[in-house]
Amino acid sequence: MPLQSKWSAGSPTKSDGDPTVASSPPQNTPNKTSRRYVNNRRQPPMMRFFPPLIRYLTVLLVTAASPYTSAAPAVSADAPENKIAPESEKSIRPAKPEPLVKKISPSTYQIGRILINKETRKITLPASTKITDPDSIIEYLLVHENGEKVHETLLVTPAEPTHVNIALKLLNYKESLELFPIIKEDGTPTDKYPDVPDEIKKAARFTIQVTWKDGQKEKTLPAT
Repeated sequence: MPLQSKWSAGSPTKSDGDPTVASSPPQNTPNKTSRRYVNNRRQPPMMRFFPPLIRYLTVLLVTAASPYTSAAPAVSADAPENKIAPESEKSIRPAKPEPLVKKISPSTYQIGRILINKETRKITLPASTKITDPDSIIEYLLVHENGEKVHETLLVTPAEPTHVNIALKLLNYKESLELFPIIKEDGTPTDKYPDVPDEIKKAARFTIQVTWKDGQKEKTLPAT
């Protein structure tokens, strides 16, 4: 049966035929008897001994410590705004690669470790030797320092083979294939060699010289 309540300025009343139901009066209507009755109704016995102010403070402390409540972080008026910095041109544009061929002088250019002179058509590259035994068998004149034939060569160089090829082409040295055998379709070499015109052979010819220092004196000898 639904319970009904009637508000009065005095103590709780009984409704017709209904059990006595006490409800709190409106907050703007002070009534010590009703307030005491409500405070004692359906509350644990321990809570009856705490004044209302202490219970109110306890509720505030419990609410503040609850993990389900969070306070908004304080923001200082002087704090800078969290804005994304605009991208600079350096971060947008990729770094410009260094040119492969660098101009050293009006007639001299550098490709890696190689120097070329366009007027004299001279190519200069660093080299060293690892031959210490005069009776060593030499099969190669020059190889790269990381090659597999360093023990069979007279000279080793740190210059890249690709840079040597570029230097030869820039100085207009021609490619002559008379020393390369003709290759079959299956990739195996034959015992035949291509016929190369004499003008191509002449355009592909060059001499090799080795220059080194003996104390303070510089010496040069032809290697070919």
